[in-house]
Amino acid sequence: MHSKNSNYQDVSGYIIAGGSSRRLGRDKRLIRVKGMTLLDRTAKMMEETLGTAPTLVGDNLQGVSDKNLRIIPDAIPGKGPLGGIVAALQDADTVWIIVLASDMPFLSLDDLIVLLDAPRSGYDVITLTNDGRAEPLAGLYSVSKTAYWESRLETGELALHKGIKQLRWKGVKTVTGQKALLNINYAEDMEKYLETER
Repeated sequence: MHSKNSNYQDVSGYIIAGGSSRRLGRDKRLIRVKGMTLLDRTAKMMEETLGTAPTLVGDNLQGVSDKNLRIIPDAIPGKGPLGGIVAALQDADTVWIIVLASDMPFLSLDDLIVLLDAPRSGYDVITLTNDGRAEPLAGLYSVSKTAYWESRLETGELALHKGIKQLRWKGVKTVTGQKALLNINYAEDMEKYLETER
């Protein structure tokens, strides 16, 4: 077990790993690239950066990781990523959380570090960006706004981009460029971008 990186003592790590992968037709969390599933690759990168293993958030997560990772359920099942983010905010014992999707195969350690090193004073949400728009599933969320996100979840306002627009948001440019925030949703994405192992 690593000790927590002293630079990021105020951040807890979570991987938003729910979802049914309906568009892809197979469980994207289990797609293997270079001997490792996308989920475990994300977990390894987060652990290397923070110094502690992340928590998986979502339903139906038993057996999807080779790592012995802690799992918590979505705050409300079936409500998309917001249900996972609210669960993470409610669970955290730090003032910030970092959330990542489990299906960004090109996100790098350098991208994570530039996000974590961004000045946070005066902001509620800080995310990676390529084009000036927030990437909600590669971001830092202030735990001080938990009630705001809980309210949106309870009223069914599930769109993360719209929620972020009403807060103090900062975008941080990715280090590895446009590909960094690419996620895998369709079979064509795998064929175009990944050399996968079945």
